[in-house]
Amino acid sequence: MPPRRIWSRNPTVGLGRKASKEEGTKSNSSQSSPNDSEEDDRLRQHLADAIANCCNWGINCHEFGRLGAIPPLVSYMASKDKNVHRTTAYALHQLSADPFNCITMHHSGVVAYLLETIGSSDEKLQEASAGCLSNIRKLALSAERFKYKQ
Repeated sequence: MPPRRIWSRNPTVGLGRKASKEEGTKSNSSQSSPNDSEEDDRLRQHLADAIANCCNWGINCHEFGRLGAIPPLVSYMASKDKNVHRTTAYALHQLSADPFNCITMHHSGVVAYLLETIGSSDEKLQEASAGCLSNIRKLALSAERFKYKQ
């Protein structure tokens, strides 16, 4: 069995299976089992947690953004697993400490997911979502103030 990809620069590539219809491929349902989705979500959960915990070391936060980690993380928010949401929101919150990452997050469509998860009953998910939204908003307000001073 080939190794499974859990992070790709192309968010349409899903864990070793091409998800894009534009590429002319179809996933073979006979090769995937019902547990694949659960296993994929566990991998996403642990990857997001690892990214979040690495963000505090050196320039890792900026480097994750520069290397394209944000769009795939944003796509993890589409998962139905609350544990994936919690660790992904935490990773996005940590990554949002870098202003360039906030811009990438906004362009990747994370705000809608964060607005949805901010109302979760999970306090850690609420806090991470609120923190990320706060950082994105602070950057937007700073840009607006700068624009009007010019």
